Amino acid sequence: MMQGGGPTSMTPKLVTNIPYTNYNPMKSGGGTLNGNIKFDDILISSFDKIIDLQMKPSFAELIREMAPSAMDHKSGIIFKNRSEFDNISNFRKSILIDPEDPKTQFNYRIAFLKICEKKFKTNRKDEIVRLKFLATAYNYGINKSTEQIESMIDRKFFNTKLFKTENYSYADVSLFWYKQFMAGK
Repeated sequence: MMQGGGPTSMTPKLVTNIPYTNYNPMKSGGGTLNGNIKFDDILISSFDKIIDLQMKPSFAELIREMAPSAMDHKSGIIFKNRSEFDNISNFRKSILIDPEDPKTQFNYRIAFLKICEKKFKTNRKDEIVRLKFLATAYNYGINKSTEQIESMIDRKFFNTKLFKTENYSYADVSLFWYKQFMAGK
């Protein structure tokens, strides 16, 4: 998918293989796309910050801690734990490096789903409830209880940050994009 901009325009162009992805300069907090990076990164740079769109290190650390008890050894997905590193600094560096590899990112997402199935019985929830629960668990933390996560599903923290607008719950944002995706099938 290609969008706007390009060499003959002052507007940056987003080229991606991710369906329904777009770049709207009005909603990026003054950020612009940066094409001087690796081919598999998505980066938005702004006046006061750089936003690398990838999974959070705190998420990856929780997955590493919780995956061994939730994953079947047949899956072949194994994450190194703290005890396999000389010091905490090297452990944390490895967590920051992991998201650079698309296969490893995918493994983290599989582990997340398996952890949620085992801990929260998400496979027993209907499709919409499951989606909203998983979106909230991802953003709030899988180390929380079912009750804590469910209490956060409708809490509205997400906004576009460009203008003071209505806040949305992460669950509703995920549900919106899920419905958009399903409508396009």
